[in-house]
Amino acid sequence: MKNDLMQRVNFRELGGYKSSNGKKVRSHRLFRSGEMSELTSEDVAYLESIGLSFICDLRSEEEQREKPNPRITGVSNLSNPAMGGAVAMQDLSDFFKSLGVNGASAQDPLLEAYRQFVSDPKSRQAYRQLIGSILEAEGEPILWHCTAGKDRTGFAAAILLLILDVPMETIMEDYLMTALYRQEANAKIIDQLRHVVQNEEHLSLIRSLLGVKPEYLQASVTEMQRVYGSIENYLTEGLGISQTDREQLQAWYLTEIEDEA
Repeated sequence: MKNDLMQRVNFRELGGYKSSNGKKVRSHRLFRSGEMSELTSEDVAYLESIGLSFICDLRSEEEQREKPNPRITGVSNLSNPAMGGAVAMQDLSDFFKSLGVNGASAQDPLLEAYRQFVSDPKSRQAYRQLIGSILEAEGEPILWHCTAGKDRTGFAAAILLLILDVPMETIMEDYLMTALYRQEANAKIIDQLRHVVQNEEHLSLIRSLLGVKPEYLQASVTEMQRVYGSIENYLTEGLGISQTDREQLQAWYLTEIEDEA
């Protein structure tokens, strides 16, 4: 995999993670990424070479219009907006106002976004559609992405890994890897904002919104348990994933550990 692509757009795969049943996620099949509008011709050629069945764009329709994906020859582009998780820089002023003139604290908006991933009907439909499209791909490589590749995309990765019986500890480790791959991009955003945001406390809040924390993904898990009683019930009742679907996805995307040793 191209290391520079990983650093620039948080592009990576899920291959190699061990499942609870003694297998591992098959390599070069499940890819996740951030925004793709500024990919180079070399990046596009690489994506064309890995045999993707489709690219699922979890960004809002507005985000997709402003920064459309490049054309990847032979690859379908699925527009599938997932509500929540996108904290636009132009909306930060409203967030700061919620702090109050005396600096009162406000709830981190990403905590609510991660709850919405589970309970919001539009989000639930988006992730249900993603899983349905993966089933239709019949084991072919697929890619999903949002803007930063951390919230909407990170939650999608967590769902897939749960379906594949990967332990929650490993899922959390994959989620937190975004902190490494978004360092350069986030630093550039903060440098740009220093010209308009003078308050260091506000800059610190922005850094938080640009990052990942265990409590964000845990908020989703807690919401699954609150609304559905368990993670398993969320997968079956919330997303409509049958046991047959799950076994089929595991057959396609898991492999014996020694097979790729």
